[in-house]
This record gives sequence, structure tokens and C-alpha cells, in this order.
Amino acid sequence: MSQNEEKYPNPDAFNPDRFLNADGTLTDDTVNFAWGFGRRICPGRHLAEASLFSAMTCLLAVFRFSKAKDEIGREIEIEPKWHGGITMYVEIGGIRGDILIYPLGDLCTSLAASLPGMKK
Repeated sequence: MSQNEEKYPNPDAFNPDRFLNADGTLTDDTVNFAWGFGRRICPGRHLAEASLFSAMTCLLAVFRFSKAKDEIGREIEIEPKWHGGITMYVEIGGIRGDILIYPLGDLCTSLAASLPGMKK
């Protein structure tokens, strides 16, 4: 269903713009097939979606995400690598660390510095 090229041109490409209207608002396509159908639909789907929304909102409120830069100062393009199996997942970054995460503001910086594994 998600590989329908009539509905999603180039379905293997990561393209979040396909879920936006021309004016930048979200389309009605919510891709509900991930939660199943009919009698076997996931009973926890609303909790899962609310939890993901809450987690992403908190991350975006506290951190700034940007591309890493090379020695010259140019941004390193992110090239996601998709892996399939029972579930699909994406590998981003790698040895170079193509994504930089910065805490926003002094309070966020002190909170982030207190986390295990964070550089001080």
C-alpha cells in the first residue's frame, strides 16, 4: 500500500513533502495502514501517536538539530540508508556523525550536560 507509485511517486525516497498541500498545510493522508485494519487494528495506536508527538515536541523545544560541517565549513549532506525486514528502519550518520544536536538556551545546556554520555 505504501509502495503505490500512483499515490506516492518514487515511493522508496524519503520525501515528507508528499504529505503537505501547496500552501504548506498537512494533507488528509495519515498513512493509517501502519496500525492494521478492522478487527486486528492496534488498540494502543492513539496512545502511541500521542507519545511520539509529545516526545518529538519536547526534543524540538529543547534541542537544535543541524547538519555536521566538513573541514572547510560546508554542510555534510545526510544520506539515509534504509534497511528492511520485518520492520523498516533508517540508518543516518555513521562514523562521521552527520547530525549535530545543540541544546537551546542556558537551562537546556545545563540539563544536557548532566546527561550520561554527553560531552561537557
